[in-house]
Amino acid sequence: LLDKSGRMRKRRQRALAATQPLLILSEDTFTILGRHLLNVLRPKQLVNFAMTCSAVLASQQGELCKLRSLHVTACALCREAGMSFNQMSIARCISFRGCRFDHFIDLGHFIALPKLKILDLANIKIGDAGLKIDDAGLKALCDTLAMGALTGLTVLNLAGNNIGDAGLSALSEALAKGALPLLTRLYLDDNNIGDLGMSAFLEALAKGALAKLEWLWLGGNQIGDLGMSALLEALAMGAITSLQFLRIRATTQLQDQFQVHGIHLI
Repeated sequence: LLDKSGRMRKRRQRALAATQPLLILSEDTFTILGRHLLNVLRPKQLVNFAMTCSAVLASQQGELCKLRSLHVTACALCREAGMSFNQMSIARCISFRGCRFDHFIDLGHFIALPKLKILDLANIKIGDAGLKIDDAGLKALCDTLAMGALTGLTVLNLAGNNIGDAGLSALSEALAKGALPLLTRLYLDDNNIGDLGMSAFLEALAKGALAKLEWLWLGGNQIGDLGMSALLEALAMGAITSLQFLRIRATTQLQDQFQVHGIHLI
């Protein structure tokens, strides 16, 4: 009995010693760590961290509540994608094309997927009215992209939604901060993008964003002469040297100018 009691005492001492470095950290530090660990596809990360000791558990109540509320959302996403949590966490291609959700899902809360290469968000339907992803919805995703999510993505499809100038401006801001550095194909056709959004997008490209972009789909938007002129000027200045294929509504004269820059209009 004495030997058993001694072994138990040593285990408690080792456990206490392991938590002492954590106990000297501030509550704000615990909160920051919890936010980085919040991923509903891998919930044990945050749960195990919160159970380290009572001080950490107390600091993580807010993040644990958020994890529980997002679990329902994550289950809906997995169901629509036809994947389990484990399958989604290692997936290289995820498509939600044409899927219907009760409300817009902020993908950034749980898409920390380093292996994901292709994300299809075309023609998303939200609610009974079948609404599309709008500027506010895209901004929610862009906030997370700006923090380093989906850095391995090579294809992003946002076609057939309700994205306007404000939405593209939000995406451009995230791109200017280094988001999606490996992206080669971006589909934005059949939205409501105009000259202002186009201007913000080209400004981000001029700063070095999307240096690997080869395919750009912009057809079916509201881009006018100003947006077209700005795009041609960006090409002439070498702001999009990697671009090879472009889909956009253009006159015969403009088509000739694009071809001068080696762009294939689709």
